[in-house]
Amino acid sequence: LADYGVVGDLFEIVPLLTEEFKKKVYLDNDANCAAWGEFNSGIAKSVHNMIMITLGTGIGGGILINDKIIHGLENHAGEIGHIVVDINGKRCACGRIGCWETVASTRALIERVRSEVKQ
Repeated sequence: LADYGVVGDLFEIVPLLTEEFKKKVYLDNDANCAAWGEFNSGIAKSVHNMIMITLGTGIGGGILINDKIIHGLENHAGEIGHIVVDINGKRCACGRIGCWETVASTRALIERVRSEVKQ
């Protein structure tokens, strides 16, 4: 189950789903879930250490070391979209200036296309 930073804060969904489906349920972000899926069932099935980069409204990364997802301090281990790539760039949703997401995410691409169309 992928959490985009909202679901897990609203209510305890994991116990509810575990009880409902009688299966173990994990809650994590989309990049970690994608990395875990590739590790368990996809192209990375025989890989024990990997980094998966996801591109969508933002840019994320799922890090797997010794068959375990690495979450890091405050679950920010794979938040590669917030690496500053342009110190004179646009303000990111996280508050920083020039994060990778401000230039390479689908959100940034849509903003750029809208800007170009207006001109």
